[in-house]
Amino acid sequence: MKFNKKVLLFSLLIPAIVLLAGFIFSVSYEDAVIKILKKYLDKHLTTEIEVSRIDFSVFKKFPNATVEFRNMVAKSGVGFNTREFKKNTDTLMTAKSVFFEFSILHLLKGDYKLKNIFISNGEVNLFIDREGLKNFSVWESGKAENQEAINFSLQNIILLNTGITYKDLSNNISLVSETRRLQVKADFAEKGSHIAIKGDLDVKGMDIGPSYKLPVSLFKVDLDMDISKNAFRLKKSLVSSGKMNVKFSGEVKRYKANTVLISFQCSRAGINKLIRFYPGEIDFIQKKYQVSGLVDFNGTLKGTLSKGHNPLVNISFNVSNGVLSNRQNKKKLSGIRLKGDYTNGVKRISATSMLNISDFYVGQDKSSFTGSMKLNGFNPSDAEMVLKSKIEVNEFLKFLNVDTIEQVSGTITSNIVLKGRITTFKSFNKKDIVALSNEGSLTLNDFSFKIKGSEPVISNANGEILLGDIIKLSEVNFKVKENSFKVSGNFSNLPEFLFLKDFLYAEANVESEFLDLKSLTGQNNSGNESKKFEFPEKIYLKSNFFIKTFVYGKFSADNVSGSVTYKPKEFDFEKFTFNAAEGSVSGLAKVNQTAENKTGVACQSVLSNVDIQKLFISMNNFSQDVIHHKNIKGKISGALDFSALWDEKLQLMGNTVLANSNFEIINGELIDYDPMLGLSKYIDVNELKAIKFSTLKNQIYIKDKVITIPEMDINSSAFNIKGMGVHRFDNSYEYRIQVELSEILARKARKKRKEIEEFGMVEEDGLGKLTLPIRIAGKGNIYEVTLDRRRAIDGFRKSLMKEKEELESIFNPEEKVNKKTDDDINRDKELFIEWDDGNEKKDFIFEKNEKEDTRQPQFIIEWDDEAEVEKGDSSTNEPVN
Repeated sequence: MKFNKKVLLFSLLIPAIVLLAGFIFSVSYEDAVIKILKKYLDKHLTTEIEVSRIDFSVFKKFPNATVEFRNMVAKSGVGFNTREFKKNTDTLMTAKSVFFEFSILHLLKGDYKLKNIFISNGEVNLFIDREGLKNFSVWESGKAENQEAINFSLQNIILLNTGITYKDLSNNISLVSETRRLQVKADFAEKGSHIAIKGDLDVKGMDIGPSYKLPVSLFKVDLDMDISKNAFRLKKSLVSSGKMNVKFSGEVKRYKANTVLISFQCSRAGINKLIRFYPGEIDFIQKKYQVSGLVDFNGTLKGTLSKGHNPLVNISFNVSNGVLSNRQNKKKLSGIRLKGDYTNGVKRISATSMLNISDFYVGQDKSSFTGSMKLNGFNPSDAEMVLKSKIEVNEFLKFLNVDTIEQVSGTITSNIVLKGRITTFKSFNKKDIVALSNEGSLTLNDFSFKIKGSEPVISNANGEILLGDIIKLSEVNFKVKENSFKVSGNFSNLPEFLFLKDFLYAEANVESEFLDLKSLTGQNNSGNESKKFEFPEKIYLKSNFFIKTFVYGKFSADNVSGSVTYKPKEFDFEKFTFNAAEGSVSGLAKVNQTAENKTGVACQSVLSNVDIQKLFISMNNFSQDVIHHKNIKGKISGALDFSALWDEKLQLMGNTVLANSNFEIINGELIDYDPMLGLSKYIDVNELKAIKFSTLKNQIYIKDKVITIPEMDINSSAFNIKGMGVHRFDNSYEYRIQVELSEILARKARKKRKEIEEFGMVEEDGLGKLTLPIRIAGKGNIYEVTLDRRRAIDGFRKSLMKEKEELESIFNPEEKVNKKTDDDINRDKELFIEWDDGNEKKDFIFEKNEKEDTRQPQFIIEWDDEAEVEKGDSSTNEPVN
């Protein structure tokens, strides 16, 4: 118990003694210390300071004594040009408290040695004008006085919760920052000084030179500097931001301009942190992409640092574990490795800067990239990239956020070189990508895509594409729906067409195993309305083609071949041949589309040994129901000149059909043809059910929805006919015929002969044959067969001859239509196309190996875009030249 009382007593006495000693020391030294400090500051400070109160204490910073200046304001020094600054420069420093700290032990010995200065809750404003004059030149050392008993040796200045503003117009540097604690150790000597700075600096804004802006960041600094009159030297110093630690060493010499030689090094820094400190030329990376990974780098700063002058910057770097993420869609490229170097060039500006990535690799899932890249200059930049890759196209385009191509799948293997000028990185876009020249190759593997806004999906593309000013396709196979294609040829402006919706110029050979035109043009839909079909607007094409199987509705053809040129809204088939309905067809044609999306077709063709029954089936009985495929057999040959318009949904506009044909049917047969069975009144029905004839020749015309059949002779198994007629698109018809009965048929019809002769209609033709004039008229399956008078036949003949002359004048206004032979139609000729629409491709010449044919087509049809079409079949005819 006694021991505890002694301890307690001792614990109470010690604080009491300390308090008493402090009180005695304060009373004894307060006035002396304050007086000496004020005298010293008055002697060396060249500016005015104001304080609201001065306190002396041995307790606030115990075991040191302090003199506290409260609410201190220090004015800026004089002599610098205040008019060069936009803000008020009158105040050098404000602080809520400034503590001058002394060692109590030294004070007891009479040694007034200043240990620390604490500046808290204040603002420091440092200004340098264009001539290098400073507002903080407020201290004069003065001459040493032997009699002066005061010896100040400054060790530390500590800034607490203090803002720092620095503006240097002579070097074009500005800084706005705050510090929670920044310690400055200074050891001043006549030949040189040593300063060490350690603490944190929260940079709110920093500009160096005209273009570089340091981003907002919290730095920790640990600087060690030797300062002489004309230079300062950085010893091993460290600046840290987050996990990025940069080591510095070197020196800055101060003559007329600052000359720097500083080296720096950093290991395992975060790319996302580092890239924030890069000049603004690549700000677009931060806006569009998030970058992560680790980087090691080292470099040097060498040269003049002053207003309008930057030092030479050389940096080498190595990136590992990099990830590039698209901020908009969160898609990533990972596994990035690269190494390279950077310099700001001979002029130390953006224009002479160069970024060289000597080797990079990106590997992720099924995609990989390797290559190199060079950028000479920034804004603009001359770029060159060498790239070898195998990419999963869908994921890669999603990463790039390309919105003009959709429904993408498959892979592309590339080996390419891209070169060109990039105007600015800040607004880098698809147009800049397209502007780059390219060479190399792309290999497609089950590649599929669709151009946004267009109907067809190009799928299962395989083959090689050679890149250059002209892109070459080497046997590229692909499908559009169930239609297959193999394309080889040259394509100009293809990137501009795909990405910028510019014009495409092509010269190619096209092969197809199967082509369904309705499927290709989007006409095979299950709805009640057909889909509109529009010819492409921005394509110029010359192509040779071969289609093994062609289908359009019920029509099918094999071995379709020929050559075609296309310019916006117009196809020109120089020649075509195909096999259909067990025969062959050849010819030439033009197909175009008006502003109202009406499609016009004009063609000249030759048919050879075509099975007429299969032809009727494939042509859907030519949209009439009077004579069907079941009613007719035989082989048809001949020539056809044809033109017509289809509406925007590819429905035939009947009133626009014009046709002029010469044909021959051999081994023909007319089977169960109802109008012919109507002759049973005069001829035995069994003879009429299957009428066979060896040869039938005639010339048929179509105009104003009327099929005109001039007079012709039909020598059949049942009887011989001389006849003519008209057949309208509404399935009404009128035929005028003369039937020549053989002796056999005359005997069979003997019972009826008396009745016939009573009307005086039976005539002898001079050879002992009987002739019956007959009229067959009706609509569809409703008709009547009557006897006709000869004068009616003569008038009908004259009417048909007039129609014939009008049709011939339409198809050949200067002379009668020349009949073309197969050789005439199939002969190649040189075609010259003059491009319009203001495009650079002014002409496109296709050379042929065979003899040139300068003859013009038999007819030329110009479609009138302004023609208005009435409802139904009452559409007005398009003008024909």
